[in-house]
Amino acid sequence: MNKERLLFITGYFPFAQGGAELQAYYLAQKCRDFAKVAFIYRNHAIKKKGKVADDGFLLYPINPVKVFLLRRTFFFEGAQLWKRGLMKFRPTIIYYRGMNAYLYFVAVHAKYYKSKLIIHIASDPDLLRPARVKKSPGYLLKRFCFNIAHAIIVQTEYQAHLLEKNFNRRAMVIPNGHPIPPGCFKKSNKEISILWIANWKPIKRPEMFVKLVEQMSNVENVRFIMVGRNEGYPNLIDRALRNGIEVMGEISNGRVNDLLAKSHLLVNTSRHEGFSNTFVQAWMRKVPVVSLSVDPDGIIEKRGLGLYSGSFTQLIKDIKSLISDSHRLQQIGENARKYATQYHSIDNFNRIRRIMNDSGAPRDRNT
Repeated sequence: MNKERLLFITGYFPFAQGGAELQAYYLAQKCRDFAKVAFIYRNHAIKKKGKVADDGFLLYPINPVKVFLLRRTFFFEGAQLWKRGLMKFRPTIIYYRGMNAYLYFVAVHAKYYKSKLIIHIASDPDLLRPARVKKSPGYLLKRFCFNIAHAIIVQTEYQAHLLEKNFNRRAMVIPNGHPIPPGCFKKSNKEISILWIANWKPIKRPEMFVKLVEQMSNVENVRFIMVGRNEGYPNLIDRALRNGIEVMGEISNGRVNDLLAKSHLLVNTSRHEGFSNTFVQAWMRKVPVVSLSVDPDGIIEKRGLGLYSGSFTQLIKDIKSLISDSHRLQQIGENARKYATQYHSIDNFNRIRRIMNDSGAPRDRNT
């Protein structure tokens, strides 16, 4: 029996350390028994077409086009996507995670070459509807792509609501999945470790964490750590270091998990998220989350997985209240562990496998 040809259009995890890339990599590992797996992605790391990675996956990198005109970038990089990945690999299944201009080329290929397109939404703003639809070609192209898709996967019920309201498509809600680590974590009783984990960019608002530490300068026995790629923020890095923050830069996912296993609290200052993978990684290691602006489907509050602050002033109060109450901190951590292992195990990817193996017509389109 011939294997399916499964093409992932997303960052390739060893080269890109984001949560979406990690989830795609976990899924790819789950699919290698029934499919020949390839990745096409925007990256400088490997320029040789069709190179086989150490894990056996085929790699088709797109060389970024450094121009200032969006239309030229769209055309030249889209041409590479079409020629190097879609026409070279000829996928029978395409898994597309995220939302960018590549999706249009992918949808056209899926329509005319009868590939099964599965779109996995990464962020809430990807599902918003502009005020003036007729003057928004981006929205119209996105709607075309969604109509072509065999299935659309979302991370939260809120995303499912946005998709149905703004694009007249039903979604399959499948939470992110992670390997469940052993349950014994050694956390210091003398010093509280507070982590901030994200690639430094405006939507993640790293400056808010630095400001938070400045406001907590009189709190003793607390260790503050920032993890994530931080190019382009030299002044903020200097400011963080002056305030005693350990700035670690980008580190491997394994080291992130090791840090979380020894830490007491994860702080999130993002303006938007889909469903942060670091939330799940923290909860599995008994680490409560204190979030400034993000609470997917309200589960942090409803499930008792940490605290949702809603304002910077409240964020400071919430963190101080938790680190001063070790019993409460431990209770929330235990509860978070139970929740994460029940709802976010690696077995969630079996549901996506079933969608890939479903040979019928799309079942989730509204009529």
